[in-house]
Amino acid sequence: MSRWYLTNSAAADARACDAAARAGLRRCGRVAEDDAHGEAYFKRSVDTPTFAVAADDCWIFCAGVLMLGGLMGTGALVDFVGMFLEYGIAAARAAAQGHYAVVIGHEGRITAFTDELGACTLYYGESNGQWMLSTSLSLCAGSMPGRAVESIHLDTFAGAKLIIGGGEGSRYEVETKAQADHSLPYMLAAALIDREMGNAQYEPERIQREDVQRLLRTVEVESDAELTRRFDAGEMPAALDVEVADGTVHHVEKDAFAGHPTRPMSWGQIAEKFTAMTEERYDADRRQEIVRTVRNLEGYDVADLVALLE
Repeated sequence: MSRWYLTNSAAADARACDAAARAGLRRCGRVAEDDAHGEAYFKRSVDTPTFAVAADDCWIFCAGVLMLGGLMGTGALVDFVGMFLEYGIAAARAAAQGHYAVVIGHEGRITAFTDELGACTLYYGESNGQWMLSTSLSLCAGSMPGRAVESIHLDTFAGAKLIIGGGEGSRYEVETKAQADHSLPYMLAAALIDREMGNAQYEPERIQREDVQRLLRTVEVESDAELTRRFDAGEMPAALDVEVADGTVHHVEKDAFAGHPTRPMSWGQIAEKFTAMTEERYDADRRQEIVRTVRNLEGYDVADLVALLE
């Protein structure tokens, strides 16, 4: 997922810039005002803009996928800001599609919000009058004094612990894709830093980078009897604790992932994920044709779909 940060501190801004550079993020746009310093970054393998200047003294950062009127990128962001300025947050949300987190600066005011489902999380840190807002917990925590991530603890069901959590040997020695996709420590560390787990997170260069290699070694995975019982009953439960340097623990629990039978994805979500996974292989017209064919598969032959996938 693309990401951004915004802070009122020049020092935190510098630390975030350094962290982003070490993580290999590509800058899309930057804001440098008296009380607002920040950057927006492209997705790792996609060049869809995540930053736009909508008018004088008006700009937007966007993480995730935001579509408006069938458009993505600069045009969609500019129109989205116009909708927000004229009609407010509710109207802008109603007009847009996708899962996103945005921050909009206008005449010295800063407004941040997500899509209605809150699929993209916003993180906020504050210390000694300095604040940072970001779509990356790792970037937010690591750029504020005393907020660097110290450890990650996952409670999960017995099968996950056994197969990819260390029950059948160490999952901390990760150098290849085959090792990475069977390592909960790697996947948790990469997801925390990158805010996504897609094709790019399994590239050798990403796997071997120092930031994720360091963080994965702080991950502890334990099986939990109650979560195992819930898994056997049809859930996909997990409880996650992320501790930062000042002792603060961020806790989240989930009973299923998007796409699980108990939490089915909408067609919009499916199309969004398909786009994210195949942008480097198919152009926009081919992707739309594939989605249209799959959605109306009863009216096509299998050969039609196979031809589109070639």
